[in-house]
Amino acid sequence: MIVLAQTGMLASAFSYHRKHVGLAHFALTAGSREMIDAMERHLISMGVPLLGRGKCEIGYRGEYYTLAFEDPDRVMIEIVWHLPAYFAL
Repeated sequence: MIVLAQTGMLASAFSYHRKHVGLAHFALTAGSREMIDAMERHLISMGVPLLGRGKCEIGYRGEYYTLAFEDPDRVMIEIVWHLPAYFAL
């Protein structure tokens, strides 16, 4: 289980930015393109803004279907589906 929650008051004095040294983002693999479509609908229904223009398909190392958004502390989260041989390319 992964729980996303905003930091407490003491930790919030130090701002996070994904372009600073440290965690840039993390990605979760979806089992299908349909799962990404469902997650997009779910995030929109909750009022979560999507990064970029929402989900997209790119030719990055083969088929790559992705959706990105930020958690309450602005950590970028990517949900992606790709061909099974993605890491072999």
